[in-house]
This record gives sequence, C-alpha cells and structure tokens, in this order.
Amino acid sequence: MVEYMKHIKFKGELMKPSNGKRIFPQPALKSVRNLVGLMLLIQVAIVIIGFLSSVWLGLVLLLMFVSLDFLALRFYRQTGENLDQYISNLSYQIKRGEQEAIIKLPVGIIIYNDNYEIEWLSPYLQTFQKNTEESMIGQKVYNVFEGLDIEGEAFLEDPQIEWNNKHYKVRVERNYNVIYLENITNYMEAKLEMDDSRSVVGWLFLDNYDEVTNGLDDRALSNFNSLITTYLSNWTRQHNIYYKRIENDKYLLLLRHKELGRLEEEKFNIVNNIREYTSKRNLPLTISMGLSYGEGSFVELANHAQKDLDLALGRGGDQA
Repeated sequence: MVEYMKHIKFKGELMKPSNGKRIFPQPALKSVRNLVGLMLLIQVAIVIIGFLSSVWLGLVLLLMFVSLDFLALRFYRQTGENLDQYISNLSYQIKRGEQEAIIKLPVGIIIYNDNYEIEWLSPYLQTFQKNTEESMIGQKVYNVFEGLDIEGEAFLEDPQIEWNNKHYKVRVERNYNVIYLENITNYMEAKLEMDDSRSVVGWLFLDNYDEVTNGLDDRALSNFNSLITTYLSNWTRQHNIYYKRIENDKYLLLLRHKELGRLEEEKFNIVNNIREYTSKRNLPLTISMGLSYGEGSFVELANHAQKDLDLALGRGGDQA
C-alpha cells in the first residue's frame, strides 16, 4: 500500500483503464506462436500432398485451410481484445477500491518528511483539522499528535495514543515515512466496560461482635442488630453491593469491579466509619473485610476472599 500511495492522486482523480496494451506474458505468447507455426507447417504439407494427388484436391484443401486460418485468427484477436479489456477493467476496479478505501475508511495515515514534519494527511484525519484554526500540514508530528514522538529513541513500536478524545493504535513505517493510526476507541471502551463488570466476592466480618453483645438483654441486642443492619443496608445501597447475612457476625458481599474501585478510592472508610458510628453508642464495633476478583468461579473467588479475610484478622482485624 505504501508503494502504491507514492503514485496515487488524492484529489478525486481516479485511474482509468488502459487501452491497446496486451497483458499476455511473453512465455505464453512464445508457446502460442510455436504451436501456430507447427500447425501451418502441417497444413502446407497436407496441401502439397493434395496437389501431388490431384490439382482439384489441392485447391480444395488450400481454400479450406485458408478459411480456417482466417477464422481462427479473427477469433484469436477478438478473444484477446476481450480478455485484455476484462483484465484492464478488473485492474481499474481494484485500484479504485484501494483509493476509495484510503479516502473513506476511518484509518488515519500520516506522511512526513525527514524532518518529521507532516506533508500529507488522509481525509479521515483532515476532518479533525476543520476544528483547528492552524493547519496540521508542515507541523512536527509530535506537536500535533501528543505522545507520537517518533523522533525520540525511547519511542515504542506499535504504541497507543489518545488524540481528540479517541484511542489509536500506532504503526510506523520508517522506511517510507508513513504512520498509520487505527481507531481502537470502541475496543478500549468495551475492555473498560468488561473490566468494570467483573464480579467481586467478599466477606465482611464483625470482629468483636460477641464481645460487644455479651451482657446485652434481648431488647438491647435487637436494637444493636437493627442498628448495624440499617447502616450496612445504606452503605451497600450507595455502592450497588448485594449483601447477605450468613452468621451473626459474618456477611457475604457481591459487587462489580467498578464498585471495588470506588471503595479503594474511599480507602474502605466504612471500617473507620462503622467504628466511630458504634462508639458514639458506647458499643465500639470493628469490622474486617476480604475481597477477591479474577477469572475464577464464584467458589474460587469466595475461597480467596476468605484467605484475605483471615489475613486481615491475623493482623488484628479492623481493616480491609
């Protein structure tokens, strides 16, 4: 494609089919000529034998072979012209398809000179130029496309850049001074959405539940459990987390990786918040959490989360 681009005109002028040129390869022509020569020698020999036998027989054979040769020559020329025209039209359609692909496909192509200055942009990239007051032609590549410093030695082959709020995979053909930009925005968005949708399994454990509730009467215990349930319900609803109480002091958590990112940004402040919340009621409760995500089954994720919870409890609890 690169070699072809050196000869193509990008101002709407397309190549036209060539006329009058035979496209038969030389070896094929030589073989055909040899075959025709052999057939002519055979015909001459037959005509001579015919004249030796009878003049009338020789004349009939001569007229017959001349007529057949004339028809064969005419058929050969007509077939050759049709074949040449077909090949010429097919070549034209292929070349035109290549030009249309370069002009219309959403693929960015940049041609630069030895000073890394932009000399030509594909129409796909030129559409972005309308939104800028200054032309991109003549500017340094890295000044227009941030992160595309092909002049530097640290430049990585086949990198990815973000330009005009879109993600592109870059391919550089240094031998031809050409850069290809493949729009992978949809792929990146799909990948991000898939990462955000990964399942996370977790355990939330009330570290000192038995110690705090020891000595409480039934009414006080019920009020304390209601207090904890209300707090956890509000917290899980705000973070789109499903929770289920498995034991008196243990909860199962199901959430998406995106919500786990929110918890990490908040530094799992529920650990501190619930301690402060319960301390105001003279029942200081601490919690520990273990969370796991990955490509495994829910059983495997739950086992990994349990190991993380055991690790947190082994460090004294009150942490995630």
